[in-house]
Amino acid sequence: MSTINNLTGFFNTSFEFFSLIVFLTIGIFLIFHTQLYKIKRERGDDRRKLIAVSFLANAVVLILRQILDINKSEDALYDFSSIMLITQLVYPLVLYLYSVTGRRIFAAKEIFYTLIPLSIINISTSVLIHTGSQIPFIVILLSGVSVLVYLIFRVTGFTCSYCIHIKKLMKDPFAVRCELLRFTLFITGVTIFFISLVNILFTASNSLMFPSLLTFTILSATAAYRMSQEDLVLAPLYDKGEDRVNQIVAENSERIEDYRYNQIKERLEQYFETGKPYLNKKLSIKDVATKLYTNKTYLSKIINDNMGVNFNQYVNTYRMKEVDRLLMEDSKISMKELCDKAGFGCMATFAVAFRLNKGDSPAEWCKKNAKNLNKDDESLQDEKI
Repeated sequence: MSTINNLTGFFNTSFEFFSLIVFLTIGIFLIFHTQLYKIKRERGDDRRKLIAVSFLANAVVLILRQILDINKSEDALYDFSSIMLITQLVYPLVLYLYSVTGRRIFAAKEIFYTLIPLSIINISTSVLIHTGSQIPFIVILLSGVSVLVYLIFRVTGFTCSYCIHIKKLMKDPFAVRCELLRFTLFITGVTIFFISLVNILFTASNSLMFPSLLTFTILSATAAYRMSQEDLVLAPLYDKGEDRVNQIVAENSERIEDYRYNQIKERLEQYFETGKPYLNKKLSIKDVATKLYTNKTYLSKIINDNMGVNFNQYVNTYRMKEVDRLLMEDSKISMKELCDKAGFGCMATFAVAFRLNKGDSPAEWCKKNAKNLNKDDESLQDEKI
């Protein structure tokens, strides 16, 4: 019976026990995953190993807290310990988000300047709480603020880099959809972290500590799953040789590029049909590209390759449709008014576009089609009556 009681006391905090199992599993899994699949990416292995070591460090701290039987209390040292624990738990998630920005991660530097200090602080505070050491509040406050500012500064640098990465992706809706899961992890993690921080600092109960711990555990498990899926997309292909891998990657890239082309083409056509930007005499390809969240070079290539015309010809096609509509409504409309209302900048441009579309100059075409225009005008008036 005493043995059962001892075991129950060892795992007295179910949230921490669950979290340490998850973090330990994730850390071991990522280490073996990196070794087995050997994804051939620049600095990819170091990134995975650093994240794996971070998860294992979290597990070690949680195991020590279980062994020392850290009970919840309302003193300042316990609150400081809770803040440091939450900061360490969120660190692997922040590392993962930073790793997708394409910026280089110096594994040794991060271990020495961030991971080791975090682990030492968490282990030290756990030991002090277990031994019942009485530390003056002013010492805890000064040292705690200094350490917290330093560590949050380190972690905030990663989160800011990810925010910049997201801002760049906002110009490409396809990339935004691919980044949706990671962005959700980021928003949820930041929100829970600051809610927990406020709860610890400004309430006496520290009631959100263990729910926050569980939330970070779930977010970390989701991130680990996403990392494994990213690697599994390419890893099996390397068994077939690098040439085959390059071929498959090229084929996939072409399919993705075709998809993006079609997406922008559809948005372009919808924009011109509903927004009618061609009625603006000063419309430029840069204006349209900005509206479609792309760049003018890419948009110009899409128009040239998919429609066989340049941007000005594409715009004038819609302007000529507007000319047809205006002529149907009023056959006696002047050429100058027709030019202005259809969006042409000058009569010379209007005349060139008209000849290319109709085969005659505006004056010649109107003479040849005067009877048809009058009939259409009369039928429209009859319909209105």
